Amino acid sequence: MEQKLVKGALFLTLSSFIVKLLSFVYKVPYQNVIGNEGFYVFQQLYPFFTITVSSAVFAFPYVISNQINRSNDKELILKTSLIITLLPTLIFSSSILLFKERLAWMLGDQLLSRLFYPYALLLIFLPFLIIIRANLYSSTKTNHLVGKSILIEQFFRVFFILFIIVGLQSNVYKVGEIAFYGFFIGIITSLIYLIIKSKKMIRVLNYSIDFDKKIAKSIIIKALILLTCTSILLLFQIVDSLTIINSLTLAGETLSDAKILKSVYDRGLPIVQTAVFFVSPLLAALLPHANTKKLQNRKIINGIIYVVLVLALPAAIGSFLFMEQINRSLFIDNRLESVLKLNSINILLYSLVLTTSTIIEHKNNHKYLFLNIVIVIVIKLILNIILIVKYGVIGAVISSSLGLSILLLSNIFILRKEIQLNGRIILKILIANLIMAILLILVKSNTNFPLETRTDHFYYLLLCVLFGVSTYTGVSILLKIHKYYKPL
Repeated sequence: MEQKLVKGALFLTLSSFIVKLLSFVYKVPYQNVIGNEGFYVFQQLYPFFTITVSSAVFAFPYVISNQINRSNDKELILKTSLIITLLPTLIFSSSILLFKERLAWMLGDQLLSRLFYPYALLLIFLPFLIIIRANLYSSTKTNHLVGKSILIEQFFRVFFILFIIVGLQSNVYKVGEIAFYGFFIGIITSLIYLIIKSKKMIRVLNYSIDFDKKIAKSIIIKALILLTCTSILLLFQIVDSLTIINSLTLAGETLSDAKILKSVYDRGLPIVQTAVFFVSPLLAALLPHANTKKLQNRKIINGIIYVVLVLALPAAIGSFLFMEQINRSLFIDNRLESVLKLNSINILLYSLVLTTSTIIEHKNNHKYLFLNIVIVIVIKLILNIILIVKYGVIGAVISSSLGLSILLLSNIFILRKEIQLNGRIILKILIANLIMAILLILVKSNTNFPLETRTDHFYYLLLCVLFGVSTYTGVSILLKIHKYYKPL
């Protein structure tokens, strides 16, 4: 059983990594083909779609499956879960269709209203996917099927979106609307796959209605807390969608210019997500071993933080130094380089926030983390409104950095008994990064690599990355940094 559980967990972790990779991969050609305005349209609604799908991928299925494993009445839990997910989604779906123009106005662009059609359709089918995944999650024999269904969902979604951007010639709002149907198609294909693999689950829908208020309350609260704790960047992006366009137009920008500025700003999120791809697999592999003796537990947690620092800090420095090449090789132009450079700081901050937040979740301190995130989201919202009007889109980056910093400090306070970092180790990590940064700056300022085309920028970036990785690895070995996380 333990072997099956580990196999299932590893498959789910691998699925999560592939999903993150694919979600970055299709955004680059989307921007390249549809352009900055088209990318803006997609990114305005993207966080709403993604956080909704995340509730069906992990939050609700995970909580419901835990409830099943602690109870003897599986049927009651599943039927209660179906009611608490189906009724709200039907109400939300109807409300969205009725008030789509108002919602688009809140986002600062009335033409976005048509993009709420696929969102309303998506909501209707999510409850059925949640219930089937929850049932599969609850058994070590079937939890690997959840990982496969996630991969199927993502592949069909990405394939459909790529097909649309290549084959459809229309205005950017129409393309955005049809592209978002890719989320719906992904959900449907995943649902069909799971129904075929677990035909017995269909019989749950044939029983009479049964409902337990206590179970319902417990599932809703725990799932919403878990969803909030695992969706920090998406929540930040929702705040950006609600405030950036409105604040820029309030500051005097035309709607057309505001769209382009928001589009270029949105390039930062996939860059940050890709740069910290290593954090989730690392935590999934190591945190389960942190349930042993207190001293060993502390060593593992501190070792994880050292590894994250060793990997995230050079990623942030590299992104800062070579943002022009990243921008030009991936997104063709180099607009708002200074904004995206500043956003590189969030690679380090987010990796540490994600790490400490996951450790807190592992310790079952969800309520404290949830409260901290809610407070930080409110701070981010207030700072966005103030700073964007005054400084433009760079204000949104500043508010994100401040929000992540506050959340990181609060997480460190919660984990103050576990986190006891050695100043000597931190100094060695900083020295290794400083040496790498100096050498990269020297290489950058003393080479005459021809940078005329997009391909030139890509190859130059690749060579610099290889040089930076080699230099950093060599210096780290000389400083014997690796010996400090041997407990891992």
